[in-house]
Amino acid sequence: MARVQKTNQTNQKSKNQGKNVVNKTNAKSRQELAKTNAKQLEPSKNEILFFRIGLIVIGLTVIIGAVIVLIQYFMSKTEDELPFDDYIHITAENLANFVGEDEFGNFGDRNFYFGVDGYADINAKVNANDILYVYFYKSSDLQMDVIDEILALENLDELSFIFIDIDQNPALFQNAKLSFLGLSSTATHMLLTFDYYPENPENRFTVWSDSRNILIDINKL
Repeated sequence: MARVQKTNQTNQKSKNQGKNVVNKTNAKSRQELAKTNAKQLEPSKNEILFFRIGLIVIGLTVIIGAVIVLIQYFMSKTEDELPFDDYIHITAENLANFVGEDEFGNFGDRNFYFGVDGYADINAKVNANDILYVYFYKSSDLQMDVIDEILALENLDELSFIFIDIDQNPALFQNAKLSFLGLSSTATHMLLTFDYYPENPENRFTVWSDSRNILIDINKL
């Protein structure tokens, strides 16, 4: 009986040892499997390289796209802007009131818009000097050689120098009050010099429509 019990204990011990071995083996296998899976999950050097290249390509694409958008924006903005946009413009009717002949035979009323809402800047500009300069230009056909010379004038802001866009004033050549100026309807640009208090009335005004004479007058300013 004792022998049977001893045998059973031995068998039980062997079973337990067998289980321990199996458990250790299984644990070791799981650890090795986990390590293998971890290694498999880690990206290779080539994968990391391709990933970085992909990020660089995406980044460059975004930057290039942004640059193209900005260039197009500034180009369109530049095209929309005209050289004299920041300077005072008047209409043909305004000019007729400033330089036209009244019923008493007098030319030019510099104070025609005095006290009128919205005309304070124009009125001040016209009254800044006794000689008024008016440059007529076509926004659709700019004469850049003359424009550059005008913008280069150091005292441009101090002069009574105003502008009229011919394209925006289709009635310019039909205004009876301006007929005495002899404005040319075929000219692409003109420069009017109007002296409010000339020593000789015949020298009250001059109008040039050719670039050569316009530049000569501008260079005198």
